[in-house]
Amino acid sequence: MRQEYALTFGPFRLDPNQNTLWRGDTPITLRARALAVLRYLAEHPDRIITLEEFIEHVWDGRHVSRSVLRVCIHDIRTALGDTAERPEYLETVGRQGYRFCIRPLVRGTPNGDAAPEIGSRPVVGRQRELDRLQQALSRARQGQRQLVWVSGEPGIGKTAVVDTFVHTLEAVPGIRVGRGHCIEHRGAGEAFLPLFEALSRLGRGPEGESVTTVLRRLAPSALVHLPALVPEAEQEQLRHQVEGTSRAGLLRQLAEALEMLAAVRPMVWVLEDLHWSDPSTIDFLAYLAKRRDPAQLLVLSTYRPSEAQGHPLMGLLQEMQGHGQGVELRLSALTPEDLSTYILDRLGGAVNPSVTALLHERSGGNPLFLMHLVEHLVHTGLLIPEANEWTLLDEVGAYRVLPKGIRQLLAKQFEQLPVASQRALEVASVVGERFATAAVAAGAQQEVATIDTACAEVAHASWLLEADQLVAWPDGTATGEYCFSHALVREVIYERLAAGQRMALHLLIGRRLEVSYGARSPEIAAALAVHFLHGQDPFKAVRYLYLAAENASNRSAHREAIAH
Repeated sequence: MRQEYALTFGPFRLDPNQNTLWRGDTPITLRARALAVLRYLAEHPDRIITLEEFIEHVWDGRHVSRSVLRVCIHDIRTALGDTAERPEYLETVGRQGYRFCIRPLVRGTPNGDAAPEIGSRPVVGRQRELDRLQQALSRARQGQRQLVWVSGEPGIGKTAVVDTFVHTLEAVPGIRVGRGHCIEHRGAGEAFLPLFEALSRLGRGPEGESVTTVLRRLAPSALVHLPALVPEAEQEQLRHQVEGTSRAGLLRQLAEALEMLAAVRPMVWVLEDLHWSDPSTIDFLAYLAKRRDPAQLLVLSTYRPSEAQGHPLMGLLQEMQGHGQGVELRLSALTPEDLSTYILDRLGGAVNPSVTALLHERSGGNPLFLMHLVEHLVHTGLLIPEANEWTLLDEVGAYRVLPKGIRQLLAKQFEQLPVASQRALEVASVVGERFATAAVAAGAQQEVATIDTACAEVAHASWLLEADQLVAWPDGTATGEYCFSHALVREVIYERLAAGQRMALHLLIGRRLEVSYGARSPEIAAALAVHFLHGQDPFKAVRYLYLAAENASNRSAHREAIAH
């Protein structure tokens, strides 16, 4: 008889064999149907589960109303001590459905016939950096604006440190967090991209009205470039209002708006991958740092030193550090002791010392490489629980077959995916680090539902993809959005494509985006220019380069305009 595996998350354990939810050694009473809903959610973490999917898999196709599901969700939250307002385990996603926020650790007997999954990604060996971030936050809350840079090479754990720090802020009342990403461009970038992304996300969040009010009053020159926050009629009024605003005026407006938001509530502003940032974002950070008025503001940025050489960011860093205006936290490799703790936390049990030694030698203490090595060993059955500890089934064989570099390992994991999933990720790598499944479907020339299924399965079964959100395009297309778990994942997959394949895919994706955005295609002119450049459609490439230059000029971003 098949042994089923218990699902462990936080202090809870869901045991399908006994059909029981436990907290430690204490059973928790939960009705059978709510228990089945919880089990289905826990078995499909990071995915939005709709009522229709629950009906198919939990109620065996029998019709139930949405209110019945809500009762089950309420019972689950009560059992877990969770809330809809500040979810730790179970998140309500608009009117779409529900998402289990934590990837459980799957436990069972060593001789069971299913491979155990790996638990959440622990952060170890970074306590000094986390303490310094807390110190910077304390100073910011006292009105001393702070600029902190977390740096290190690919996979060293910059985002993990930032995520851990931001997660601790959820327990601190009154902290506002804005977050924006820079993206790798194969051409001139979009001016102020991470700043506008962070403002747009805040403006669409629970406190969106107050954020938009501040922008409307203090930074109309920024608000005009955030179409998601204001009605179309107001956009036209804003364009007339801000016409002729100088670059210095835009920088001042942005700074005053951020400082006003931080005056109401302390603000943590996260900007990731600044080595890919546009020059205008760097200019803004320099301007913000030089302002002397008190501000409850912490700007936390990440970058790769190896990719920042020759970038305006390096000049800013030298200037800030020379004047004592910024702090850099450069992450180093994990020590063998850190690595041992990492593996122990990750697998949820004791680990044979020979395993630790092998993984440290092969990974060089790089957390991303280590994470994928552990996953590779577990899912290939080479790392198994035996005699109360995790050990290698064949140490010599494991050493021989383990990839020697992170790119090799990522390529190997990619090749282990089903062919349909490989094809979907290849097309996705052409779209970008964050991608909409509708754009991937256009490039793959498949149904969106097929791509959605492939991406959901990859996100559930591996660390290569992460589910993001549901987005709506101007033509009414509702599409799921995913992102690659790390920029290296996308790079490895993109590099596998032949030049001719890339060209054809860029062209198909560009055409689909152009049709979907219609009259609003100038809003994504920079992205369309890249697709048509690499798709070798010179007429459309020139058109969108011109529009991208016009957008940059309207933002007083003259260097970006010239580059386009």
